[in-house]
Amino acid sequence: MIYCTKCGTGNPNQAIYCIEDGHALHQSMQTGLTKQTSDMVCHNCGSDQVSGAQYCYFCGESFECVIHKVPERVKPKDHNIKMNDFKRPLLLAIPFALLCIVFLYVFSAFSLSLTDNHSYAEPFQHDMEDFEQVQWGVSYRYLLDSYQMMKLEATEGAQQMNWSPTVISALSPVDIMLLGNLGEVYVTFDEVTNQKTSETLTNHTMESKLGLSFYLIITVITIALAGMLYAFRVKVSDEKDWLIQTISFSFIYSIMMWVLSILTDYSMEKGYQTVNEVTNYSYQSWGVMWKSFLISFVVLLSVLSFKKGMKAQSVYAKGVKLASLAAVTIMSLYLILSGLIIGNVQEESFYQVLIGSSLISGLVLIVQLSVYMLNLSFLNTFEMSGGDFNPEHFQYQILQTVDSSLNNRLIQQGFVYLENYLWMMLVITILVILLYSLSFRKFTRKNQTKTILVYSGFISLIFTGLTYASNFSYSIVRAEFNEHYVIGFSLITLLLVSIFLSLITSLVGTKLMKISKKN
Repeated sequence: MIYCTKCGTGNPNQAIYCIEDGHALHQSMQTGLTKQTSDMVCHNCGSDQVSGAQYCYFCGESFECVIHKVPERVKPKDHNIKMNDFKRPLLLAIPFALLCIVFLYVFSAFSLSLTDNHSYAEPFQHDMEDFEQVQWGVSYRYLLDSYQMMKLEATEGAQQMNWSPTVISALSPVDIMLLGNLGEVYVTFDEVTNQKTSETLTNHTMESKLGLSFYLIITVITIALAGMLYAFRVKVSDEKDWLIQTISFSFIYSIMMWVLSILTDYSMEKGYQTVNEVTNYSYQSWGVMWKSFLISFVVLLSVLSFKKGMKAQSVYAKGVKLASLAAVTIMSLYLILSGLIIGNVQEESFYQVLIGSSLISGLVLIVQLSVYMLNLSFLNTFEMSGGDFNPEHFQYQILQTVDSSLNNRLIQQGFVYLENYLWMMLVITILVILLYSLSFRKFTRKNQTKTILVYSGFISLIFTGLTYASNFSYSIVRAEFNEHYVIGFSLITLLLVSIFLSLITSLVGTKLMKISKKN
């Protein structure tokens, strides 16, 4: 035991400084190398200490000072997504999702006003010689308008309408909102005896998907606008925040659309002497829910990828951002070309037939033609088939001859006319994808591969969604016979071709940049 000459405190034999006041005990520094087992350790020199000591006996450091010198340990952020992470984002997303619904209602009402010069019951004036060439257009227009008539039957609208040319459309802005979220209409028609047995005499059901991309575009633009406002309010610093905010908004939005689809249910019963006719018009609510979630998720993912708070090294956000820019650029070019083509055929009889529908305007046809041209440029096959009772079919692909049971010279000439532009647009599409892929040269090889995969996959996802929205389907199930009509393209073909084309183009672009750097 060594006693301090200043305060008289007893210190261990190996002590160099007093444990009470830090006064030097005039021993050699070498003696302090021997450590003893203790619960206290000096953070300055690492030697074991006596319990209750105020100063280190080896280096004389005050333990109070040492505490202030120890840097605060920052707990690493947990990148695993947990349920608790969604509490605040879900609450924050509610007003913005409501705002999105309001915007969508306004835009849907505007889209209906685009056809205010059309009459639901307005007949098409034509010569018998010309009817063969426009017959398919008349059938397509009838298919588009037929479930409107079913809604009228379910809401007593048919009696009020009485085929009056002043009635524009049976659909409301809410219907357009649901159709824009790719909702499918489900109609049932039953004839039931009003006797005690309540026997069902006849029954048939109808399912229909509109197949007009224009209304999906309206939905996408609306969600993007609300998403921009949402992006200013939320914090997005990494991929975890990115996904949490996107999922939260999409979930709230899809729940609201699901509620709307449940409320948009019409039923009408008409009683006669011995028979009651019951018509029900509704939307497949669960289909509306998951489709609206997916649409919102893709759009919000794109919008939030532009937020400045995202880390620069986020290769996934970079891939989504560039894919969104590339898809918008490509579709804008197709829309411009489509607008020029539609402007040149406004006097054609086929155009006049289609434009007479209460759901089709010139703008609707421009968007629809642009999606068709995109698919044809990607070597996809256009197919029209329908009518199990009187089957007809038409197939076209730019590498094959027309396969058709229709004696429709007008449709065949129209597709041949488009061939003059399709190859040009395919080259332009490849150049646009290549141009945006040049940004990948800044990444390391590992991150470059991830970004290219995300970039190619997201472009394909966007194009496949537009194609799905443009595909028309209509089916009627009766006891006597069934009818099925399909107009559109193969989703699998487009998905595979667009992924392959985007991957190859991106890889070639990054390879060319490396070669140019070396030279």
